[in-house]
Amino acid sequence: NWDWNCSSFPLEDNKVCQPHSRPWQVYLHGGGMYCSGALIDEWWIVTSFECALQPYNTIASLGEHDNTVEEGTEQHIDIADVIYHSPYRSPLHSLSMVRLAKPARFTQYVQPIPLPSRCPQPGETCYVSGWGSTIPNQYGPGMDLVIGSSVLKRVLKNKKRVVI
Repeated sequence: NWDWNCSSFPLEDNKVCQPHSRPWQVYLHGGGMYCSGALIDEWWIVTSFECALQPYNTIASLGEHDNTVEEGTEQHIDIADVIYHSPYRSPLHSLSMVRLAKPARFTQYVQPIPLPSRCPQPGETCYVSGWGSTIPNQYGPGMDLVIGSSVLKRVLKNKKRVVI
């Protein structure tokens, strides 16, 4: 069980995460781009399609909290390969799998994301974290952020469960 608590420093509806409270969070950067992903095992990261468009110019920084400071907890690993979800159709199928050039070393600062044992129910809160901004075309702060959102409803679509 992870402590999902974050500090009380609000940025819009976001909060800055407690340092290293999300050891699965990956900072993807390079070639003028920055994005977030989640480490799912020692070789693989899941991220969005848009975050994987420049795989050979991208570095995965694991164990990161404040990307403006080298804290000594980071592992910087090149990207070896990308698998895009096919067919890509905008936000509905915006997943990519990114393979690291070498395996991540698991430490207290670098761990795979814990996967849920069940789907969230309407009214429950889910959390999204990463580096970025809630304001379009503006660079976000250098620290890992989190925002909570309530699950509105579950629907069945093509016999697959979709959470909204």
